[in-house]
Amino acid sequence: MRISDLMLADPSAPDASLRPAVLRAADDRIVAYLEAYTPAGWNSEGSRARFEITDSRGATVGPPVTASPRSAGAGRWIISSELATGNLAAGSYEVAATISLTGIPEQRLTRPVVVVQK
Repeated sequence: MRISDLMLADPSAPDASLRPAVLRAADDRIVAYLEAYTPAGWNSEGSRARFEITDSRGATVGPPVTASPRSAGAGRWIISSELATGNLAAGSYEVAATISLTGIPEQRLTRPVVVVQK
């Protein structure tokens, strides 16, 4: 089983493709997104990822969000969620994903993000 890098994107319409590349969050939310690639027949029951934003001291800012994997077919699973950034002060932060998938040890992925003044 493999897990992709953690990607960040601006929110988009439900039927539009995400365009990962966000380093600066200028809106009031961002999308955290990753994929898992599993063997055929893998069962996602009990699997989840917890997304959170942390400040420069490692303290969680804003509410964490938990998401379950959604099948994208052929052993590909999508795990994503929107995180609120609207109440954060301008500055540097880190988005973290703690991933608990059935069959592998828990993993933590991070990605930096800068919140800009609105």
